[in-house]
Amino acid sequence: MGPQVKPKSLAGRAMHKSQLEAALAEYVSTLIKSTGTTSRAQDRATYQSHLASAAVMFLAIYQDDMIRLKEIVDAEVRSFGWGYLAGDEGAAAEAAWTRFAGLMGSAFAV
Repeated sequence: MGPQVKPKSLAGRAMHKSQLEAALAEYVSTLIKSTGTTSRAQDRATYQSHLASAAVMFLAIYQDDMIRLKEIVDAEVRSFGWGYLAGDEGAAAEAAWTRFAGLMGSAFAV
């Protein structure tokens, strides 16, 4: 078993917390737009699922619950790895997700 990753608290790190919130808000906004503009009905359920997960991520950030946030982010990473969202809408959603997920790396230490 490799080294255990321990989440840092966001308490006292208002700048990083606000960056996570801003990136997550951008991701949510992109998901909402993509849900409304996709021509693929089968993708709408996937966008809705990602929106539901994003709501729980916002709550975890608000509550400074980094363990829960990491669990949700890990599940979303797997979800994006398994699924495919078509078209420009899908590319935009995945790009917004990548920006948010990239910020998560600095919230954890080995």
